[in-house]
Amino acid sequence: MTTTTLTSIDYDALQQEKTEINMRMDELQDKLDAMEARELADSTSDAFFQLKREQGNLRERLDYIQDQLANADVVDKSDVGTQSVGVGNRVKVHHIEADDLYTFDVVSTVVADTDSTRITASSPMGEAIIGKQEGDKVIVKSQARNQTYRIIDITLIPS
Repeated sequence: MTTTTLTSIDYDALQQEKTEINMRMDELQDKLDAMEARELADSTSDAFFQLKREQGNLRERLDYIQDQLANADVVDKSDVGTQSVGVGNRVKVHHIEADDLYTFDVVSTVVADTDSTRITASSPMGEAIIGKQEGDKVIVKSQARNQTYRIIDITLIPS
């Protein structure tokens, strides 16, 4: 099993999502039970099918969350330093070829989203900068071409 690095905030957010999913699963089961009690649970019923599909999707997400929580390596924010890049850091980099500055928050894969300022530790950029220090030059490998960056600043992600 793979260990997932999470901040304590990420861990708490997953616990909260787990609670919400369990509550929704209970609601769905109550609706399904009521349909069956009224003999409305015809397998061709669109409403019944929709509820069963949502229940399946929630079960899949719940299984994923439980796996992540069971295999979590929780990093307390007080343990996150600024000497080298890790999950929980905000990193400012200089893209050498483009002569541009970018700032990224390094997060776990569990909390990654489409926000372009958040990168996962397992992304190409994340893999290149994890463990590096201010002033280090890194090469980010992509399908198109390799890009060179210099780490300018490492701070904590603000709460």
